[in-house]
Amino acid sequence: MLEGTRKLFPKDYEHFKASMINAADDGELPVTLQLSDIRDFTLRDVQDLFVEFNLETSLEMNGMLFLNDDTGLLQLQVQIDRPEKPVKTILQ
Repeated sequence: MLEGTRKLFPKDYEHFKASMINAADDGELPVTLQLSDIRDFTLRDVQDLFVEFNLETSLEMNGMLFLNDDTGLLQLQVQIDRPEKPVKTILQ
């Protein structure tokens, strides 16, 4: 597991992956998630997660950084969806 993935998902990454694969199989994508405080994470951490998740699931993860006006915290909104073009996974 890449360092950034481990930092962003210290406990439940395998469960998260399985849930997103199930959502894709059930036609429930896209899914949007939000991390409400990313001060302790680097862009490299986010990149690690996006790359590893894509390689392991063939699903696409993309995100948007924004400043929460109420809290003043930098947040990350992540969307998981099927890629527009097929992607080879490490298992293929």
